[in-house]
Amino acid sequence: MSQEIIVVNYSTSYLRDLQEILSEYRDPTGRTLSRDEIDKIISSAVEEQPDGIFIAISRRDVVGLLIASLNRFGVACIDHLQVRRDWTGKKVEYKLMDKCLSWAKRKGARIIYAKVADNDTTAIELYRKSGFKISGYIPRYYGKDVDAIIFVRQL
Repeated sequence: MSQEIIVVNYSTSYLRDLQEILSEYRDPTGRTLSRDEIDKIISSAVEEQPDGIFIAISRRDVVGLLIASLNRFGVACIDHLQVRRDWTGKKVEYKLMDKCLSWAKRKGARIIYAKVADNDTTAIELYRKSGFKISGYIPRYYGKDVDAIIFVRQL
């Protein structure tokens, strides 16, 4: 039997869980985020777009997060999407994506985009299955050997 996953908006009670999930993240070069980087990501998101932070929960455990932002031109961006390692492949990322897309539409966004490392096959599959199209590339965005793919979806 699969466990039910719900997606809720951020509240300070989830802060420690978000810090823990982000500490598992390895960037495309294999580097983990420092505690200062994690705190900056969370504080910036809370300050700039608190209603764009989504938390995936199974029972009482936080299993994923998505941080999105919206600019004044009606363009939304998925800034961070992270799922606990032991929950990868259990559709948590799709539930977070659905909540984010609904939020972006409700906020009046015209388009939404994300940057993904060209070696992240799981993320590439997620964006394609979620209706995003490749719009472009940024050479060596993540370092010497890793380009960024820009995915865009009309809303």
